[in-house]
Amino acid sequence: MKVNRVKQAAYGKWDLILQEVCGFSKQDTTPTRIGMPCPNCGGHDRYEFKSATDGYHMCRGCGAGDGINMIRKIHSCSFPEALNLIAHFLGIHEQEDYNPQHLKGCNGKINAPQAGGERVVPAPKDPKVAAQEAREIFLSATDADPAFPYFVNKQVGVYGVRQQNNFILVPLRDISGNITSLQYIYPNGKKYFHKGGTIKGCFHLIGDVGNTIYIVEGYATAVSAYQFDRETVAVAVAFTAGNLKPVAIELRKKYPTTNLIFLADNDRFTPGNPGLTKAREAADAVDGEVRCPKFKEGEPGTDYNDWINNRFQGEKAWA
Repeated sequence: MKVNRVKQAAYGKWDLILQEVCGFSKQDTTPTRIGMPCPNCGGHDRYEFKSATDGYHMCRGCGAGDGINMIRKIHSCSFPEALNLIAHFLGIHEQEDYNPQHLKGCNGKINAPQAGGERVVPAPKDPKVAAQEAREIFLSATDADPAFPYFVNKQVGVYGVRQQNNFILVPLRDISGNITSLQYIYPNGKKYFHKGGTIKGCFHLIGDVGNTIYIVEGYATAVSAYQFDRETVAVAVAFTAGNLKPVAIELRKKYPTTNLIFLADNDRFTPGNPGLTKAREAADAVDGEVRCPKFKEGEPGTDYNDWINNRFQGEKAWA
């Protein structure tokens, strides 16, 4: 593979590349002079994304570099391996695709990260085959360890998820309860979908359905809301902002009289606030209600997991 060909094709697209290949959020790839937590090494205000032209970034913890450098840090891979990952996203296929070593636990069945949690990469695999793989993987996994770093960092408990090797498995189910795909969550919080699995209209349900169902984007937000309400209200994880509406439509068909309340992500640092915008669109489609966390000036966070932990320290407040 010619290095120049890949670099030329990637020019000006590094925000999308890092979102897809590394699972970065839109906030992580928006040029800024305001320090943020580093997507690679964490921290608080050490990271700044500078340019979508070449992916240049600065971090006081793990150093500065271009987009290729960041991919190498995230995936612990070589320069040629990073090029292969970029080429796969760009549709350049001169070599076999490279699967980072830490993604081989499921025999290459894990998809590339999703852009900002919203874009699903088209996969040629038969969804029925992917669903069968997902079911087998989930059923063969062990009970999730409550001490898993993601749970500890987010201050949430274990609800209907399992663990395999060094990642958490969150099942996606259709309205009939059949597993259609999986979301893999790694210790650093990066998330991947099972390759070829069906996501649209599928969700992970926490709790028993009663008069109200909360609908949220992510697992941590769902658990925080569930714990905050003392496990009295069911919560559906839609996984992406774009999937809020399809999930809500499926739930409305099955539960025509149930209150559907969307706990929107407040993507206040992203132009257009997609979390809130998509939640409002979904609510309009099913006659639902939207709630959005409000943060004080200078307060970190974008979702209800952040909002609750900022004020109540997660489930410890409800022990």
